[in-house]
Amino acid sequence: MLNSSEILDIMNQTFMLALRVALPFLLISMILGIVVAIFQAATSINEQTLLKTMQDFFTMILGLVAGG
Repeated sequence: MLNSSEILDIMNQTFMLALRVALPFLLISMILGIVVAIFQAATSINEQTLLKTMQDFFTMILGLVAGG
C-alpha cells in the first residue's frame, strides 16, 4: 500500500513528465500564433492604405470621365 508521500511523489513526477512532453508543442503553437497575429495586423494596415489609394484613383478617373 502506498502512503501519501509516495502518492504525492508519483503525482509530481507525472506532472513533470506531462509538462516536458507538452511544453515544446505549446511553445511552438504560441510562437506561431504571435507570428500570425503580427502578420495579420501588418496586412490589415497595408490593406487600408491600399484601399485609400484605390479610392483616390477611382475618384480621379471619375473626374476625368465626367469632365471629358
